[in-house]
Amino acid sequence: MPQYPKRKSDKDALYSATVAGITANPALYPSGVGDPFELTAFNALIATKNTAKNTRQNEEGQFRAAVVAEEAGYDGCDDEQRRLLNLAIATHGVNSPNLVHIGWGPRDAPTSNIPGQPRNLEAVVQGPGDCFLDWKAPAPGGSAGVGEEGGGEPAAPPGHVSFYKVQRRKRTLQGQQTEDWGAWQVTTTDSEINLTGLERGVEHDFRVLASNATGDSLPSNVVTVVL
Repeated sequence: MPQYPKRKSDKDALYSATVAGITANPALYPSGVGDPFELTAFNALIATKNTAKNTRQNEEGQFRAAVVAEEAGYDGCDDEQRRLLNLAIATHGVNSPNLVHIGWGPRDAPTSNIPGQPRNLEAVVQGPGDCFLDWKAPAPGGSAGVGEEGGGEPAAPPGHVSFYKVQRRKRTLQGQQTEDWGAWQVTTTDSEINLTGLERGVEHDFRVLASNATGDSLPSNVVTVVL
């Protein structure tokens, strides 16, 4: 014997089949006024249910659209906020009191430890003169690498990351170094960056350092790209 359905879609199908079957077979299922299979009450209940279902579906659709719009709004604001913060840090310095005026504060405590080492630097996308880099933040609970080697005081726990320095070292394709680390660098508060307008036909070595007011971390691994 069939089991009464549990899913709403199966219930809807059963409601429709029952109404259609009673209506199409009056000799078997008399459904006029006063008859045992009278459908007026059932049809009214179905109509009320359908109204509530349609209202719920419309409201859910509006809610989902509102959520998508809200997330897109936050994404756009975050992109512009990061651009402005990166520009302010590059203009005034990471520990400048001027940053407090734009809500980026308080300044780092001078006793903070340096951050841990950034991890897994990769050149994800490369194109003519362009390179997109991403990396992972320093491991939580790791070491900042400032303790004594081979014993003595243990390495200090890492401080928080205020921003990252992306550094480049440039070489010819024959391996002749034409630029030292630090001669070119950009800063970012993100763990990714899109670099554009890079010279073509040379090797670019990139590395990343995590930084705060106390100092810079050990550099990440180095990636080399030829654009």
